[in-house]
Amino acid sequence: MKNQYGDTAFPQVRMVCLMELTSHLLMGSAFDSCHTSEMVLAEDLIEATSDNSLTLFDRDFYSLGLLNRWQHAGGE
Repeated sequence: MKNQYGDTAFPQVRMVCLMELTSHLLMGSAFDSCHTSEMVLAEDLIEATSDNSLTLFDRDFYSLGLLNRWQHAGGE
């Protein structure tokens, strides 16, 4: 990662989490470079999602492709 003075001293990562709301238990997570889109990372969490569950997305995750893949991946 760079700023106006050159390379930064601290590496940066992007993380997307799948969390169970009542216990706040992390059910899954995906990490990559800060240059990787959150939409791409969210696709890695599709397999970690339980069947017959309700998934809530943050407002920045509006992608018809992602939502369509998420809907057709599991049972209900």
